[in-house]
Amino acid sequence: MANKKNNKTSMTVLGVIVFALTVIGIVSVVRFSVGTVKNLSSDGKLKEKYEKYLSTVVMNDPDMFDDITAADNEQLISIAIWTLLEGDNAPDDYEYVDAGMLVPAADVEKTFTELFSADVTPSHCTVDGGEALQFKYDATRKAYIVPITGISPIYTPDVIEINKKGTTVILTVAYLAGTDWVQADDGSMVPPTPSKYVKISLREDADGNSYISSIQPAADVDYVTAQHTQETAQEEETTAKNKKTKASSSEKG
Repeated sequence: MANKKNNKTSMTVLGVIVFALTVIGIVSVVRFSVGTVKNLSSDGKLKEKYEKYLSTVVMNDPDMFDDITAADNEQLISIAIWTLLEGDNAPDDYEYVDAGMLVPAADVEKTFTELFSADVTPSHCTVDGGEALQFKYDATRKAYIVPITGISPIYTPDVIEINKKGTTVILTVAYLAGTDWVQADDGSMVPPTPSKYVKISLREDADGNSYISSIQPAADVDYVTAQHTQETAQEEETTAKNKKTKASSSEKG
């Protein structure tokens, strides 16, 4: 009987690992593919940072809001839970029940605040996790029950413009449908035409921490031109680096 119980626990943990890899793997592959296709801009590392930061936000496709205090509480909780699942926490860090993995409400609250600031407080309740997936809130355990399954993200982000005004960073983000990517003959992933464009504003505090303050619709962008501009910037940066390396080598020689 003990062996049967241990085997069941092992399979549960394995299922959660597969689930986590499904989510993280799809988002990571898509993010890498975006970088491959457009080579990013001369500020590629910053773009990659923002795309990683926004991956679970965009995949949830929350309703627009002009101020974080007006955002939908359940949607923000779902984003916080997905952010935890994409984080560094190993499956063994959490307890399991037959219905899935227990994610403590305290962990969700911490991630919630890191994403959206202390200006808003989560009101714990059962929330929609996307694609008919529910994160049931267990008030007795003070935890969310995360089903052991995997889903494809609805959208993945492609940050195509970064503007900073004072302590606010305004990102123009193309929403790429997660299921519409195709593989070219050379094996590279080709992104779909963006489904929509959104402006996501981040507010920075004195310590350099960023919080999402608004998500608003943006005007359509010439995506092909934007990609070409980014590729040109990357090529110019690479050329400049090569010249600098050659000059440095000549001086040493």
